[in-house]
Amino acid sequence: MDKQDVLNRIKEDNVKFVSFDNILHSLNTVKYCDLLIGVDSCFKTMSSMQRISTVCLIGNFSDPTRDTLFINQYEKDGVMKVYRLNDFENEKDQVIEFINKSIV
Repeated sequence: MDKQDVLNRIKEDNVKFVSFDNILHSLNTVKYCDLLIGVDSCFKTMSSMQRISTVCLIGNFSDPTRDTLFINQYEKDGVMKVYRLNDFENEKDQVIEFINKSIV
């Protein structure tokens, strides 16, 4: 499943995929988002710090530093919704359903 397949299955007309050659240009676009859908990255951290609703996909493994500093408090504050991913290939439908429910 490529990015266009995912975008086609997300039930929103105003979802945009951003990926400039310069990462700073991409990171700068976060401030214009109403909602960010991303993975464990500086993008989800930037959106969460700015209190922009964030839907985040992360690996379902123990990472106390990640969880303590970059996930847990944002989840508690209701800024971030997290899907803990075990195997993307076998969870594609669940991931899309989670995203669609999270962006309502």
